[in-house]
Amino acid sequence: MRTLAQFLIALLLLVGMASAARAQDMPIEKANELLNEANTLYTQQSFDQALRSYSRLLDSGWASPALLTNAANAAWRTGQTGPAVLYYERALRLDPGYDPARRNLRYAQPTTNALPANEQTLGDIVSDWFRDTPAAIWWLLMEAAFVALLLALYFTGKTERRTERREVWGGRAIATGVLFAVFGGLLILHGLARQSGPDAIVMAEFAISRTGPGEHFLQQMELPEGTAVELLAEPDQGWVRFKLVDGRSGFVPTAVLERI
Repeated sequence: MRTLAQFLIALLLLVGMASAARAQDMPIEKANELLNEANTLYTQQSFDQALRSYSRLLDSGWASPALLTNAANAAWRTGQTGPAVLYYERALRLDPGYDPARRNLRYAQPTTNALPANEQTLGDIVSDWFRDTPAAIWWLLMEAAFVALLLALYFTGKTERRTERREVWGGRAIATGVLFAVFGGLLILHGLARQSGPDAIVMAEFAISRTGPGEHFLQQMELPEGTAVELLAEPDQGWVRFKLVDGRSGFVPTAVLERI
């Protein structure tokens, strides 16, 4: 068991190192200095300057849910709804359960980004709960099922008579194997749920949706800055087809959007 535990710890360390190995263009000492400067500026309510410092950090590859949320807060304080919603959404892409980003996004986003409570289905509520559950929970459940499998096999060999050992071993192995597969499947689904959500944010003050990809098509609706959209196709000649959370769809210029 000690060997297994050592193996699991080593595996987790390798995974963590791999995820942290993304190239940063700024040394950590400089990044910490710039972060302290940005936080000080934010405390002094110099939100424009704070946002510039946060943006420099993000452009250099230093991104975390907290940093993105700080940048979003500064953008929101300066009246920049588009960047605010964009940074909140990016923070939630890194950690769907990060409550400060989710809570502040509810206030910052325009009404085009959320269904009214009376239009939410049970599936929407369950999906949101599943997406917001930390991945660590599913990892722990899956590992617990694996440990249960090992213990079941061990005690089967210790306690059962030889003539019954194979039958009991098989039953326990199947039961714990099913648990392991279930929690592993939930972990995979959780990862897929984390990737769900809008694809891009309207960054212009407003965007006019049209019935087709061009200025000569009829106007449909006006999308305010910060509107989150799902892209239904690849951009073509400067236009892209989108869908809102309420199901309405149309075409907007790609120039008014920035991908999350």
